[in-house]
Amino acid sequence: MVFIDLLKLGMKVIKFVLLLCLTLIFVCCDNNTSSRKVEKDTPISGFIKIAADESLAPIVNAELEVFLATYLQAHIQPIYRGESDVIKHLIADSVRCIVLARPLSKEERDFLTQKTLVPKETKIATDAIAFLVHKENPDSELTNIQIQAIMSGKITKWKEINPKTFLDSITVVFDNPNSSTARYVQERFNDKKPLPKHFFALSTNEEVMQYIQTHKSAIGVIGVNWISDIDDKQVQKFRKNFHVVGVISDANKTAYQPYQSYIADGNYPYTRDIYFISTEPHRGLATGLGAFIASHRGQKIIQKAGLVPATMPVRIVEIKR
Repeated sequence: MVFIDLLKLGMKVIKFVLLLCLTLIFVCCDNNTSSRKVEKDTPISGFIKIAADESLAPIVNAELEVFLATYLQAHIQPIYRGESDVIKHLIADSVRCIVLARPLSKEERDFLTQKTLVPKETKIATDAIAFLVHKENPDSELTNIQIQAIMSGKITKWKEINPKTFLDSITVVFDNPNSSTARYVQERFNDKKPLPKHFFALSTNEEVMQYIQTHKSAIGVIGVNWISDIDDKQVQKFRKNFHVVGVISDANKTAYQPYQSYIADGNYPYTRDIYFISTEPHRGLATGLGAFIASHRGQKIIQKAGLVPATMPVRIVEIKR
């Protein structure tokens, strides 16, 4: 009888010990999970994806290179897409932050807010739209009026600009139909109407530059940050193969290329602002990246790349041609 009572008591002790062990395991796992969440998501560590307009890839890559070299525990995967696809990523909450060549529209902001994804926008730079022509094209300087007529489809032949030219029909190419450059041309020159039939979309800004090298009558439309960092060897290689169109001012008849100083002082007319947009609800890695780009160091990167930083003065330097 005593043996049976001891056996029952032993079983109760074993059950209590098992229950206590399970409780301790659960608590430890919960604590570890919470700890991982903190480690995974701080302003200088963890992993996130960021979506950016493909036409802004060079400047985004330049910022990420320095940020990731500085904060070794941070890991950021950039996704480069057309403008509309970038916004879709943000709305779907598949990324916490994006880089766009415009602010969000009221409708986009309202939609995100309804999903409790409150967007925070920071202007980080001013970029420009550059027009490219073949090396053998004799008309590498165009007036504002001529640019507007070409981009609206009113001028379709080079002979309408220069009767002596050996070139004929104009082909206009840009990166892709969902890009910010296509939207810029549509809004700036075509009153948001569909683009003319002789306008063609490729896939990337690099493809546009390659196309111009082999098509003498074409004019390409790209984001200037692809060719603005004149210290970059890849940019130097690109610029040997085409002319960047100089836009002749209506006021003083001087041709201005999209150099940093001419973008800053407004002499080059086809500019656009770049925004870092975040929906991150807490101080995580997206917040840290945005703060870095807006900081003095991040703005110096933008300045070196040949764009106009949002919070730093630009030193005007005369460039001899």
